[in-house]
Formats: sequence, C-alpha cells, structure tokens
Amino acid sequence: MMKSILDSLPDWSKTMDPRRSLDLAALRKAALALLEDLSRLRDRYQITAAGREAMLDDGVPAYLVTRLEEVDPHAVLGRAELSALLESILGAESVLGTLPGVLKHSELWRATVAAYSHAYCLPELNLAKASGIYLFFRVIFDLPTRCSIEEVKSFGGWITPFVLADEEAEIYDLSWPVDAAPQAIRIHRFINYVGRPYDAIGEYDFMIERFPFRPASAVQDAAFSLL
Repeated sequence: MMKSILDSLPDWSKTMDPRRSLDLAALRKAALALLEDLSRLRDRYQITAAGREAMLDDGVPAYLVTRLEEVDPHAVLGRAELSALLESILGAESVLGTLPGVLKHSELWRATVAAYSHAYCLPELNLAKASGIYLFFRVIFDLPTRCSIEEVKSFGGWITPFVLADEEAEIYDLSWPVDAAPQAIRIHRFINYVGRPYDAIGEYDFMIERFPFRPASAVQDAAFSLL
C-alpha cells in the first residue's frame, strides 16, 4: 500500500503552465491514505487494556507491558514517546528490537520513501515524480509558516518566492507551496527548479524528526484548490 500511495502522486511541476491543472483528488486521497493509517496505528497503542493486548500481540515483552501500566491511562504513545519510554527502561541499544509493531510501520514507510527518492530524485531527477513527493510532504506534515532562515535546510533546487525575493529572507514559510487554513488547503503553482537533484529522503528525515503530521481530519474536511 505504501508504494502505491507514492506512485499515485500528481505531477505538481506541470502547474508552471497556467493552463494546466493539478489532480487535487489524487493528492487528497494519497494524503488521507497515509494519515488515516497512522491514526489507526496511534489508536492501536493507547494505554488501555485493549492497547496492552495489542502490544503483546505485536511482540512487546510482557514485563514491559506491565511497566506501561504505570503510564497515564489517557496517554496515546507515538513512535517517539514509545522509543523514549523504552530507552529509559531498556537502554538505547535495545529499543529498535523491542517494538516490532510500532517501529516496523515507521521503518517500512521510510524505506518506501527512500526507494522512491533513489528512483526519481537522487542521483537523477525526474521532475514530475520529485515534485509530487515534495508537495505531498507539505500536505501531510503540519509545517511552520514562519521560521528563521537558520532553521531551514535546503534539500534541492526548488524555486520559491523566498528564493526570488530581492532581499535575503529572514523569515521562511516551510509549508510553501501549501497554504493551509481551517477547512481549506490551497496550493500555489510550481515556479521552477534549478541545480542539484532533490534529496527527498533527507527532507523526510528532517521533517519527521521536527514536525508533527497534519491531522487526518484537517485533510478530510478541507477543500483543496490550486491558486
């Protein structure tokens, strides 16, 4: 399923031509497929009797599940929280082998992104495919619209309004070309691409370490439009 999500992404680069449209339905469907799958995973690992049973089913050691009974019963543990908890109990070297249910999903998804990146982004750039995943990241991640230039890292030659500005920008909108508002996701048209190939897996790692995913409901309820 993960590969099919990425393979379905529309070509954003073609919107450089004002006569061309974007398959917004395909973009929305792909984003929801990922975000709803992540929501199901989070729901599975709530600290409840059912959640503890799910952990046991997925191979979490029984003694560790017992320790989890000390956790706030209303907590929902994502990958980072579970890893931190396990590290505090078992030590860092034991974490990756301890939670096959949680970490397997995350690592499979990352491997899919890495394969896509290698096939279409780096070392050789397929602009149509690369532009699709570049846009996709900005739909699925809830990214800051105002961050200092020191917080921004470039992973390719995407031309943005901030690159074209007469003066060097001090504040950067990391979510561009996505302009998200309550019940609306507006997408700016592609401008251009120059220079080195796009390191899509590098950008994915950068984002997932720093920013949350957008809630599935925010995508489900939003009207998508191309500006």
